Amino acid sequence: MASHDDTKSAMDRVGSTCPSGYYKSGDYCVASRAESKAATERIGSTCPSGYYRSGEYCVAGKQTAPHVMEKVDSSCPSGYYKSGDYCKRQE
Repeated sequence: MASHDDTKSAMDRVGSTCPSGYYKSGDYCVASRAESKAATERIGSTCPSGYYRSGEYCVAGKQTAPHVMEKVDSSCPSGYYKSGDYCKRQE
């Protein structure tokens, strides 16, 4: 299984808060610990399956949730499938 570390280190901060498991560092949200669950900016009012809303973010419901990213146009990159407004890594 691929590592999810790329989604758990840091991301752009949206608004004034960070999702649960992350802390503010300037204009970024940084994972509080290595065990922090993957998170991504929320697109619209929903999160992809397996993720829950945390303010302006979607946070993985479990440690091993697949990586998600915003879908661009109508396609997803190789190794991902469409999940609403997101592309989700195939498990």
